Amino acid sequence: MDSSRKCVPERTPSRTYKLKEVSKHMSADDMWMIVHNKVYNVSPILNSHPGGSEVLFDCAGVDATLAFEDVSHSHFAWEMMEDLYVGDLAPEDIQRLEKLNYKKKRRLKAPIYERATSKPEKEFVDSTEVIKFMSRTAFLAWFAVISLLGYLYIQFRKL
Repeated sequence: MDSSRKCVPERTPSRTYKLKEVSKHMSADDMWMIVHNKVYNVSPILNSHPGGSEVLFDCAGVDATLAFEDVSHSHFAWEMMEDLYVGDLAPEDIQRLEKLNYKKKRRLKAPIYERATSKPEKEFVDSTEVIKFMSRTAFLAWFAVISLLGYLYIQFRKL
């Protein structure tokens, strides 16, 4: 993912938060998480999150950067994050998280981690190509059934 696109809101943060404070916000009515050292209140999207609310509950009150990057989020999701932005993580906690995340990444075997975090070659599938493929497949299946019925009809007429 391009580093310039990492959930960076346009506006200036009004406040910085410590990890300890973010960890207190874990209820459905008040759920915060950290993504790329930014603090977000995700409780407004709890019931509408496409991945389900349990995904958000798993990341409540903690750094969810690795989990967030693990899933291919759309441009719409990135834009929605701007509305959920609360503030920045405190600089001393950013350093602590960087050390923790570095250790987590090192525990993973490098080739597996690189495959899991690499950007796919094609981000989306052209829907017109899918429709063309399905149309051709449906036509060929229909043609095969009609041909089989015709063959069976001719065979029974011979009897």
